[in-house]
Amino acid sequence: HGRPREQHFHECRKRADAFIAALEQREAGRFREALLALIGLGEGLTPSGDDFLVGAMAAAWWLKGSPTGSFLLEEARRMIESPLERPPFPSSRYIRRAFPEGSAIARIPMKLWAKTTLISSHFLTAAAEGIFCEFVYRFLESLSARDERRTAAWIDWIRSWGATSGAWLLDGFAATAAALAGLGGKPERE
Repeated sequence: HGRPREQHFHECRKRADAFIAALEQREAGRFREALLALIGLGEGLTPSGDDFLVGAMAAAWWLKGSPTGSFLLEEARRMIESPLERPPFPSSRYIRRAFPEGSAIARIPMKLWAKTTLISSHFLTAAAEGIFCEFVYRFLESLSARDERRTAAWIDWIRSWGATSGAWLLDGFAATAAALAGLGGKPERE
Protein backbone atom coordinates (compact mmCIF):
# COMPACT_ATOMS: atom_id res chain seq x y z
CA HIS A 1 0.00 0.00 0.00
CA GLY A 2 2.84 2.43 0.78
CA ARG A 3 4.48 2.06 -2.66
CA PRO A 4 1.99 4.13 -4.74
CA ARG A 5 1.98 6.87 -2.08
CA GLU A 6 5.76 6.98 -2.13
CA GLN A 7 5.77 7.26 -5.94
CA HIS A 8 3.12 9.99 -5.73
CA PHE A 9 5.23 11.91 -3.20
CA HIS A 10 8.34 11.70 -5.37
CA GLU A 11 6.46 12.77 -8.51
CA CYS A 12 4.92 15.75 -6.72
CA ARG A 13 8.31 16.69 -5.26
CA LYS A 14 9.91 16.49 -8.74
CA ARG A 15 7.20 18.69 -10.30
CA ALA A 16 7.33 21.14 -7.37
CA ASP A 17 11.11 21.47 -7.85
CA ALA A 18 10.57 22.13 -11.58
CA PHE A 19 8.00 24.82 -10.67
CA ILE A 20 10.45 26.56 -8.30
CA ALA A 21 13.29 26.35 -10.86
CA ALA A 22 11.08 27.89 -13.57
CA LEU A 23 9.94 30.56 -11.10
CA GLU A 24 13.53 31.48 -10.20
CA GLN A 25 14.40 31.78 -13.90
CA ARG A 26 11.17 33.68 -14.63
CA GLU A 27 10.77 31.73 -17.85
CA ALA A 28 7.07 32.11 -18.67
CA GLY A 29 6.77 29.04 -20.91
CA ARG A 30 8.52 26.69 -18.48
CA PHE A 31 6.66 28.25 -15.57
CA ARG A 32 3.26 27.69 -17.20
CA GLU A 33 4.17 24.08 -18.01
CA ALA A 34 5.31 23.51 -14.42
CA LEU A 35 2.14 25.09 -13.02
CA LEU A 36 -0.06 22.93 -15.26
CA ALA A 37 1.94 19.82 -14.30
CA LEU A 38 1.09 20.40 -10.62
CA ILE A 39 -2.64 21.07 -11.02
CA GLY A 40 -4.65 18.02 -10.05
CA LEU A 41 -1.58 15.99 -9.09
CA GLY A 42 -2.56 13.72 -6.23
CA GLU A 43 -5.68 12.42 -4.58
CA GLY A 44 -8.42 13.76 -2.37
CA LEU A 45 -10.53 16.90 -2.28
CA THR A 46 -7.46 19.10 -2.74
CA PRO A 47 -4.68 17.25 -4.57
CA SER A 48 -1.10 17.73 -3.36
CA GLY A 49 0.01 19.73 -6.39
CA ASP A 50 -2.86 22.16 -5.89
CA ASP A 51 -2.03 22.54 -2.20
CA PHE A 52 1.59 23.29 -3.11
CA LEU A 53 0.40 26.00 -5.55
CA VAL A 54 -1.89 27.59 -2.96
CA GLY A 55 1.08 27.77 -0.58
CA ALA A 56 3.24 29.25 -3.35
CA MET A 57 0.67 31.96 -4.03
CA ALA A 58 0.37 32.70 -0.29
CA ALA A 59 4.13 33.32 -0.22
CA ALA A 60 3.94 35.57 -3.28
CA TRP A 61 1.13 37.64 -1.73
CA TRP A 62 2.96 37.79 1.63
CA LEU A 63 6.18 38.96 -0.05
CA LYS A 64 4.44 41.36 -2.44
CA GLY A 65 6.74 43.69 -4.29
CA SER A 66 9.31 41.06 -5.21
CA PRO A 67 9.82 40.96 -8.99
CA THR A 68 9.71 37.16 -8.92
CA GLY A 69 6.61 37.17 -6.72
CA SER A 70 4.90 39.59 -9.11
CA PHE A 71 5.86 37.29 -11.99
CA LEU A 72 4.33 34.29 -10.17
CA LEU A 73 1.06 36.11 -9.47
CA GLU A 74 0.75 37.60 -12.98
CA GLU A 75 1.37 34.25 -14.64
CA ALA A 76 -0.91 32.39 -12.20
CA ARG A 77 -3.72 34.88 -12.86
CA ARG A 78 -3.26 34.41 -16.60
CA MET A 79 -3.62 30.67 -16.12
CA ILE A 80 -6.29 30.70 -13.41
CA GLU A 81 -9.18 32.99 -14.21
CA SER A 82 -11.02 34.89 -11.52
CA PRO A 83 -14.09 33.00 -10.25
CA LEU A 84 -16.16 36.05 -11.15
CA GLU A 85 -15.01 35.93 -14.76
CA ARG A 86 -15.53 32.25 -15.41
CA PRO A 87 -18.56 30.01 -15.17
CA PRO A 88 -18.15 26.95 -12.92
CA PHE A 89 -17.57 24.78 -15.99
CA PRO A 90 -16.18 26.87 -18.87
CA SER A 91 -17.98 26.33 -22.14
CA SER A 92 -16.26 26.49 -25.49
CA ARG A 93 -18.53 29.47 -26.36
CA TYR A 94 -17.27 31.33 -23.28
CA ILE A 95 -13.65 30.54 -24.16
CA ARG A 96 -14.07 31.77 -27.77
CA ARG A 97 -15.49 35.07 -26.48
CA ALA A 98 -12.88 35.54 -23.75
CA PHE A 99 -9.79 34.67 -25.78
CA PRO A 100 -8.75 35.33 -29.39
CA GLU A 101 -8.98 32.52 -31.92
CA GLY A 102 -5.93 30.28 -31.83
CA SER A 103 -4.70 31.65 -28.50
CA ALA A 104 -2.79 29.05 -26.49
CA ILE A 105 -4.50 30.29 -23.33
CA ALA A 106 -7.90 29.46 -24.90
CA ARG A 107 -7.08 25.77 -24.53
CA ILE A 108 -5.94 26.00 -20.90
CA PRO A 109 -9.14 26.61 -18.89
CA MET A 110 -10.92 23.44 -20.00
CA LYS A 111 -7.78 21.36 -19.52
CA LEU A 112 -7.00 23.03 -16.20
CA TRP A 113 -10.33 22.52 -14.48
CA ALA A 114 -10.83 19.04 -15.89
CA LYS A 115 -7.62 17.99 -14.09
CA THR A 116 -8.67 18.85 -10.53
CA THR A 117 -11.60 18.83 -8.14
CA LEU A 118 -14.22 21.55 -7.94
CA ILE A 119 -13.21 22.53 -4.39
CA SER A 120 -9.55 22.68 -5.36
CA SER A 121 -10.31 24.83 -8.41
CA HIS A 122 -12.04 27.29 -6.08
CA PHE A 123 -9.04 27.33 -3.71
CA LEU A 124 -6.71 27.98 -6.67
CA THR A 125 -8.81 30.80 -8.13
CA ALA A 126 -9.15 32.39 -4.69
CA ALA A 127 -5.39 32.11 -4.01
CA ALA A 128 -4.61 33.78 -7.34
CA GLU A 129 -6.67 36.73 -6.09
CA GLY A 130 -5.06 36.75 -2.63
CA ILE A 131 -7.94 35.03 -0.82
CA PHE A 132 -7.06 32.18 1.57
CA CYS A 133 -8.52 30.16 4.44
CA GLU A 134 -8.40 31.95 7.78
CA PHE A 135 -5.62 29.71 9.10
CA VAL A 136 -3.33 30.88 6.26
CA TYR A 137 -3.98 34.51 7.22
CA ARG A 138 -3.27 33.73 10.89
CA PHE A 139 -0.02 32.01 9.91
CA LEU A 140 1.03 35.01 7.77
CA GLU A 141 0.12 37.44 10.59
CA SER A 142 2.29 35.50 13.03
CA LEU A 143 5.18 35.52 10.54
CA SER A 144 4.83 39.26 9.98
CA ALA A 145 4.75 39.85 13.74
CA ARG A 146 7.83 37.61 14.13
CA ASP A 147 5.97 35.74 16.85
CA GLU A 148 7.81 32.42 16.87
CA ARG A 149 5.47 30.76 19.35
CA ARG A 150 2.32 31.60 17.38
CA THR A 151 4.03 30.78 14.07
CA ALA A 152 5.03 27.33 15.38
CA ALA A 153 1.46 26.76 16.61
CA TRP A 154 0.00 27.73 13.21
CA ILE A 155 2.54 25.52 11.40
CA ASP A 156 1.44 22.58 13.58
CA TRP A 157 -2.22 23.38 12.94
CA ILE A 158 -1.74 23.69 9.16
CA ARG A 159 0.37 20.53 9.02
CA SER A 160 -2.56 18.62 10.58
CA TRP A 161 -5.03 19.87 7.93
CA GLY A 162 -6.18 16.98 5.76
CA ALA A 163 -4.16 13.87 5.08
CA THR A 164 -1.34 15.77 3.34
CA SER A 165 -2.90 19.10 2.31
CA GLY A 166 -1.39 21.19 5.08
CA ALA A 167 2.07 19.71 4.62
CA TRP A 168 2.04 20.43 0.87
CA LEU A 169 0.67 23.94 1.43
CA LEU A 170 3.51 24.67 3.87
CA ASP A 171 6.02 23.15 1.46
CA GLY A 172 4.76 25.39 -1.36
CA PHE A 173 4.94 28.40 0.93
CA ALA A 174 8.47 27.63 2.22
CA ALA A 175 9.96 26.77 -1.19
CA THR A 176 8.46 29.86 -2.82
CA ALA A 177 9.37 32.20 0.03
CA ALA A 178 12.97 30.93 -0.16
CA ALA A 179 13.02 31.47 -3.93
CA LEU A 180 11.55 34.97 -3.61
CA ALA A 181 14.12 35.86 -0.96
CA GLY A 182 16.93 34.49 -3.12
CA LEU A 183 17.63 31.65 -0.70
CA GLY A 184 16.53 28.78 -2.92
CA GLY A 185 19.03 29.27 -5.69
CA LYS A 186 19.40 32.33 -7.81
CA PRO A 187 19.02 35.74 -6.10
CA GLU A 188 16.39 38.23 -7.23
CA ARG A 189 17.17 39.96 -10.52
CA GLU A 190 16.42 43.68 -10.74
